[in-house]
Amino acid sequence: TPNLDRLGKAGTWFTNAVCQQPNTNASHASIFTGVFPFVHGVRQHMIDLLLPNVHTLAEILDQQGYETAGLYSWVSLEKGFSGLRGFDTYEDLSIHLVPLMRDPRFEDLIVTYRLLGKYLFLPNLIENVFLQGQQDSVEDTTVGKANVTTDAAVRWLDANAHGPKPFFLWVHYYDPHYPYEPPAPFDQMYDPEYTGTVDGSMKTIHYIYANNTGDLTPADVNHIHALYNGAISFTDQQVARLLDQIDSLGLTDN
Repeated sequence: TPNLDRLGKAGTWFTNAVCQQPNTNASHASIFTGVFPFVHGVRQHMIDLLLPNVHTLAEILDQQGYETAGLYSWVSLEKGFSGLRGFDTYEDLSIHLVPLMRDPRFEDLIVTYRLLGKYLFLPNLIENVFLQGQQDSVEDTTVGKANVTTDAAVRWLDANAHGPKPFFLWVHYYDPHYPYEPPAPFDQMYDPEYTGTVDGSMKTIHYIYANNTGDLTPADVNHIHALYNGAISFTDQQVARLLDQIDSLGLTDN
């Protein structure tokens, strides 16, 4: 990860970082507010929204005259699921998102379904196979890809970096995250001699959840690790593109 290292050396490196709660939405709410989940109100992932009386970093900077943008790569960070506020531009860069998820009314349905299952422990109260199937489809098919995220960040910088306002740009990468399917050549970078049939797809992930490693061989497990490492290096390459664009716009020292 030479470019993540480059970013760390040029910025502030935290040697003692503690995750306030190990899921996406609660963690991001803490990052943007500086308070614990029991204060900002986001505990149940994709159910709880940020409380209205808690201010985000983006809101504060927006009030101070900044142009604010959030470019994110995972569906749970959409406003209807997270409640994150304060961005003049807020764009979901997830790919393979089922079309129904673009309808905000469906977000409300999913939240209601999850509330019934998580809080009331009545997962079968709504016997809506279509709704459940769409939710499963979101979890299994929607992904973020670092190159798509970086493309959007570069476009935003080209259009806004030299505007009349100072800017705050949050770029959220989904990689590395399952499914472990980095593009070539990163898919072969760390285990080129593997000859088995195991890949990093959601089929493999579901198998591991259900069976631990089951009958996977050490070579199979090593290959999954290698795919994960390939996703890290792919993301590192894309971080380089973002940093190079900031360099080319003369912003690195500002």
